[in-house]
Amino acid sequence: MNKVPPQAKTNSTKDSKYWKEKLNNRLFTSIPRWHESDIKKQEEKGSLNIKISKELLIALKDLNKRLNTPLNTILLAAHCKVISVLSGNLDVLTGYKVNSDNDNQFQNIIPYRVKLRTGNWKEFIKKTEQEQKEVSVFKNHSILELENEISPLNELFETTFGFNDTKELTNKNSVAQQKLEEEREFPLQTTFSYQSENSLLNLNIIYNAAEFSHKQIEIISGYYISTLILMSKDENAAHELQSILSDEEKFKLLDQFNSNKVDFPIEKTFIDLFEEQVQKYPNSVSVKFGDNEWTYSDLNNQANKVANHLIKNNISIEDAVVVVMQRDHLWMACVLGIMKAGGVYVPVRPDWPESRKKTILQKTKAKFVITDDDNESNLFDIIKKDGNKSSLIKIDKLLENVTAEKNFVSSAKPDNLAYIIFTSGSTGEPKGAMIEHKGMLNHLFSKVNDLELVNTDIIAQNSSQSFDISVWQLISGLLVGAKTVIYSDDLILDIIGFLNEVKKDKITILELVPSYMKIVLQLSKPNSTAFDYIKYLLVTGEPLKIGLVNSWFNFFKKIPLVNAYGPTEASDDITHHFMYEAPKSAMVPVGTPIQNLNIYIVDSFDQLAPIGTKGQVYVSGVGVGRGYIGDSDKTKEVFTNDHLKPMEKLKLYKTGDIGSWTNEGILHLFGREDNQIKLNGYRIDLGEIEQCLSKQNGVSGNAVLLKNKQLHAFIVFENKDNQNQIEQCKSGLQEHLPHYMVPRRFHVLQNLPLTQNGKIDRKALEYTIPQQYKKS
Repeated sequence: MNKVPPQAKTNSTKDSKYWKEKLNNRLFTSIPRWHESDIKKQEEKGSLNIKISKELLIALKDLNKRLNTPLNTILLAAHCKVISVLSGNLDVLTGYKVNSDNDNQFQNIIPYRVKLRTGNWKEFIKKTEQEQKEVSVFKNHSILELENEISPLNELFETTFGFNDTKELTNKNSVAQQKLEEEREFPLQTTFSYQSENSLLNLNIIYNAAEFSHKQIEIISGYYISTLILMSKDENAAHELQSILSDEEKFKLLDQFNSNKVDFPIEKTFIDLFEEQVQKYPNSVSVKFGDNEWTYSDLNNQANKVANHLIKNNISIEDAVVVVMQRDHLWMACVLGIMKAGGVYVPVRPDWPESRKKTILQKTKAKFVITDDDNESNLFDIIKKDGNKSSLIKIDKLLENVTAEKNFVSSAKPDNLAYIIFTSGSTGEPKGAMIEHKGMLNHLFSKVNDLELVNTDIIAQNSSQSFDISVWQLISGLLVGAKTVIYSDDLILDIIGFLNEVKKDKITILELVPSYMKIVLQLSKPNSTAFDYIKYLLVTGEPLKIGLVNSWFNFFKKIPLVNAYGPTEASDDITHHFMYEAPKSAMVPVGTPIQNLNIYIVDSFDQLAPIGTKGQVYVSGVGVGRGYIGDSDKTKEVFTNDHLKPMEKLKLYKTGDIGSWTNEGILHLFGREDNQIKLNGYRIDLGEIEQCLSKQNGVSGNAVLLKNKQLHAFIVFENKDNQNQIEQCKSGLQEHLPHYMVPRRFHVLQNLPLTQNGKIDRKALEYTIPQQYKKS
């Protein structure tokens, strides 16, 4: 236990009660650390001293007079604003150095907590002053004593603020002050020193050089100067609308990290470009399903039949066509035929519940429903019961009885809708994301360009039609004369059979979700020949953990991995991260923006977050969809205009995901905003714990969730020595994570439960927690 300097120690029950109430439900204010390569490991402590310009000091004094507020209060308010921006917290907790009543030479450190609300600088400064007066009454309660009482296992805060007026405090420290500084060092300490007789104001930052780079501290010091300038310039300006980032950093975040402008035929649609490939490669195989193969000419003819039937039955531009059938070559003809006719493709899984199918028919007001033998009767009943006016079309009969007659070139324009994919809604009501042709085409070309697709490539279509990735898997190859191989759901469930077919078909481009990839590696052997022809393996759908990446490169050293991330609402993937070896960091990045998209990390006030700071991921550009069909309220909530690049008049989508930039412009993800948890005063991203768990030896799969105020870890081990491995996992987590992120309960499973889409079923995991843990 820490020893408390005698001058600071107090046994006041009143003080203790005040601080416990004041710090109740607190949130730890953590400052982001940059990439390890920026840190000079040999240094332990660094410092940066900056002289405040005379012009700024005069402006601050004028502000001091206008508000009748002490200078140190204005500086403390600036400190809290900077710490808030850096941490991403609106509830800020920092250390505040005050002179002790017992010894004027002794500066005690007490907690200072303030919550930032919308409002102007004047209001925030006055709020700071009010809090400052309140806590100063209890300033003799030592920080060491306080931590022992409230948070004995860890520090309350990692930043401090101090103000030294040379008239009030000499430079010589007391014995107690030296003792406190020896026992209690903070990673980031900010002190303003003021000499009134010489009109000098200095900013001094002392930092742990093993955790912060000097470059990062220079940028942070700039935040202080920017904040003070903004405060003194106009105290009536809304602080939440004013960015304290420098113009240089804004340019880096807005332009350098998004320097990905690529020309593509935006004036055309996918069908226009497919027609060109039909002319170029009429006899090349376009699609294979089982023993069925169609050339480009065959596929075009079959698509024309679908288009001909729809047009003869008076389809209009952007009429929805719901497709309920298995994934096969006929399905591909449907998708192309719908687009040729100017309709909107709406995929529906045959095994979805009747209620979900009904909802989709109602929301889309589908004019046509295309299906196969297995689903005809069920759909007929749904349409009849609901009084829906949709026309039911059986695909096999259509292709048998309708002639192609002529080659249809789509009457749809780039701004028209191409498809609507329904995703799960937070309320249980499915949301239909509307994607336009130009957004879809930009994404398809990002795959063509980044994966270097050519006519000799063979692309696997193995994703469910309910997944947005099913679209690019199905048709991106048709832009370059390549071949698509469609694999049935039954074959995909037979993993060994699937791998054999992948090799037999000489697949060059394959995409898997991590959960499926993990099982593939478990069933494979080092130097397996299953992926002999693979050029790139893409991974998407859920967080990719470092342990899985390590396993991949242990098995397949020469096959690059591509970690892909993106929301359905922005035409699928918005980033790619290419890996040719396992990254050294604990987390696997999701990479850089794909062509013609901008990605921003923003704070709670929609302002740019600093490099390294966690915030919500926004995406803007040609790929952002039109919104949700039949849900204008939800559309207005998350689809808006790009306020960060207003001159470009772009659409923007708020993803709800939490991410941060590295200094090199690489994006990291930390889970959903609504999946972040707060536990014992700490904001925790469960994804970080899972990433660290995946690095532990013997862990082949894991998931972490919060239940009854306890973190539960679910682990799948490679062998059966469970208890010993659990202890090793605990030790590994304790070595790399703060104690509050180490789960209290560990559960060993044979396999993690998966949803229909191959993702971890977290709701199912909750039911596997033993009853005694639920009550404890």
